[in-house]
Amino acid sequence: MNTLTLPNLGHVGLVVSDIPKFLDHFVNLFGITNFEIYNFEAVEAKLFDKQINDFCLKIAIGSFINNIKIELIEPINDGGFYTKYLDKYGNGLNHLAFYVNNISKWRQYFIDNNLPIVFEAIVVDEIRGERHIFYTKLKELNYYYEFAEVFK
Repeated sequence: MNTLTLPNLGHVGLVVSDIPKFLDHFVNLFGITNFEIYNFEAVEAKLFDKQINDFCLKIAIGSFINNIKIELIEPINDGGFYTKYLDKYGNGLNHLAFYVNNISKWRQYFIDNNLPIVFEAIVVDEIRGERHIFYTKLKELNYYYEFAEVFK
């Protein structure tokens, strides 16, 4: 098996039921005040290769430690992916995100190693630009790995 070296961690993604409540938590406990808040609306989104229509999340992303960001995700209309995670596990860690070049290479790597592509999307927004993302997961862990390629 060929292995790929993981790039530096880009952000830690947390799913939460109420972004304002958790923003207060991060501001008051950790002094993180530079959150950007926006709606995440996918141009295209798939869950286990099935198309999801009207995919939308509320996102708050801010600097955390060094160059790593923290991302708070509140489901609005997500085809069940984040909502089911929130229902099953509650507020908390959903994914570790890595920013890569050549996302198709990374996607194929996980397919070749029998790890499922659980969720994938193409997103365009004014804050972070266009990006292609996918999530994979080890069945033994209760969180995902996100790989994102940004096109600016």
